[in-house]
Amino acid sequence: MEHISRGVLPSMQTAILVSDCSRRGVQAVGRIAELIKECDMHPDTVGLIINRAPGGKLNDGIREEIEKQGLHLLGVVPQDETVYEYDCEGKPTAGLPEDNPVKMALREIVVAGSFIGGAFIALMSLYLKPLGSRKRGYGSKKLPSRPKS
Repeated sequence: MEHISRGVLPSMQTAILVSDCSRRGVQAVGRIAELIKECDMHPDTVGLIINRAPGGKLNDGIREEIEKQGLHLLGVVPQDETVYEYDCEGKPTAGLPEDNPVKMALREIVVAGSFIGGAFIALMSLYLKPLGSRKRGYGSKKLPSRPKS
């Protein structure tokens, strides 16, 4: 939000907003979406992903708030204990089993949202592919060290 309001980002093609599964979270994302409009960012797509939804479902109150805020729902990612355990143990979430509910939900969002653009698909594919299967590409090169003064 700070980067948007301070004009650090001159423009963007796609804005993917992520909220937890709470009314206040959706309201905060709604304010960010308004800020994007106020700053004349004019992205082609603004979409919402709800994260950590109990059972992967949204209740009526959250759906109502999404509609009230005028947000386009891209998908819902369920709350999952395995993700929590991986995080606590320092394991990369890319190593989650293929049948993990979070991994399956993200795959659905990627397939359904492929119109969003390559950047979103590339980002999500990093999450979905095991580390060993990634090819070197954008962002994988080691950055040069800062010169010592």
